[in-house]
This record gives sequence, structure tokens and C-alpha cells, in this order.
Amino acid sequence: MRASDPEMAALLSLAAWRVSPAVEARSALYRSAPQRETAVLHDPTSPPDGNETRMSRSLSAGRRYLTTEVYDGTATPRTRHYAIRAGKPAVLGGGGKAFGTVAPDGRFAVSKDVVRDLGTDEPVGRVPETAGTVVAPASGGGRALTVTEGTGSNVVDTRTGRTLLRLSATGPVLSDDGRYPASCPSGGHPLPVRRRQR
Repeated sequence: MRASDPEMAALLSLAAWRVSPAVEARSALYRSAPQRETAVLHDPTSPPDGNETRMSRSLSAGRRYLTTEVYDGTATPRTRHYAIRAGKPAVLGGGGKAFGTVAPDGRFAVSKDVVRDLGTDEPVGRVPETAGTVVAPASGGGRALTVTEGTGSNVVDTRTGRTLLRLSATGPVLSDDGRYPASCPSGGHPLPVRRRQR
């Protein structure tokens, strides 16, 4: 129960101690005291069916948002955002904009080709269409990892629109701060970590 409902487990430990201050109740109470989790968020998104489908989840570094992307064979994934503290779907930004991926700090998100500050809904950068589809904005909104069909991926400076680094590998990842992309090129050595260019 500590993993599925930590708050109820702590309350039951306290109730057990009050009813009967036995060794087992004291032990349960001691186990509840240092536990920092008070609730569990269950992602209500249903996994897709079929062989050509997949689902990915990412948690912002600030632990504010859970982003779920469902790839069901269409060109654009279905993206859902959940506010962790509220435990319900999050409305990011305003004006009916559809946001894709959220930066690890939970403060910036991508809407089409524009990077927006979620607190003010102001644009802070743009990714040129020629750079590809944004798969991961970095914390601070200043960098983004993009994927171009058939040619690989890029690290883009969203403030200037300049491509800082081109990777020919598949499945790249970008560090939270946008400084280090890593990839695994087919037929090459695994996980070369490359410092971004200035």
C-alpha cells in the first residue's frame, strides 16, 4: 500500500499505533515517517493497440508535468500533459494552442515550431521548418533536438534558428541543459557523447 497510496498507509500506521501500541505498529509508524511521497499519479492514457504503435512518458525535471505521447501510426503523436501536484490534465499556455513536448524544467513547451514560456505564454524561440520536428526542448528553452525524416537529427538554437550540430544517428537524446547530445549510430560505437558547438 505504501507504493499505491502512501498517504493512506501513513494514516493506517498512525491508527494502528493509537489502537494498539505494539512493536509491529511502531515499526509501521517508523517506516511511514521518512516517506516523502504523499500521493501517486496514475496516467489515465490507454496504451495504443497494434505492432506499429508505441507510447512514451516523460517527467519534467521540476516534477511539475507528466507528458504522454502516443504514436499510433499517424504523422503526429497524440500528446497529453498532466499536472503532477493537481493530479489532473494540465492546460498548458492559452488561446487554444496545442503543445507538444515540454522542457525538462517544466517551464517551456513547443507549439508547432514556436517555443513558449508556459508561465507567460510568450514566445521565446522558434525552430525553422528546415530543422525538422522538435522531439526534445532543453531546459531554459534555448536549445531543441529535432529529427528530420531520412537525414538524422539536429541540435538547434531556438533563439537564432541556427543549427548547432547535425547527427546522422537514430534515436538521439539531449541532456536536460541542451549541452550534450548522445546517439547510437548504426554500425558504429554505441553512445558517442558530443559537446554541442557554440
